[in-house]
Amino acid sequence: MEVSPFERSIVIFNTSTMLNIDIVISKNENKNVAIEFNEPSHYVQCNERDVENGTTQIQTKVFGKTKLNFAVVSIYFHDWQRAREANTHKKTYNRNLLN
Repeated sequence: MEVSPFERSIVIFNTSTMLNIDIVISKNENKNVAIEFNEPSHYVQCNERDVENGTTQIQTKVFGKTKLNFAVVSIYFHDWQRAREANTHKKTYNRNLLN
């Protein structure tokens, strides 16, 4: 279940269908980590490489570069798939990602 980044903010519009965060880790009231699992739909092909699409880029900026002040960690779907294929334990993968 995704989480709205506006939960603790005063918002005068419905955010239920707008920007949502896949996973939130609350460090304290002033510091939160937003973990975004970016599936293929988050990318476009450019010179045979996956590049984040505009919506994903804006979402990352809104979460991290505004008063919402989330530290944004994006999990690239190919990296997650490679970790699974290499039998890397999910906890190890996530710990390395967050360090």
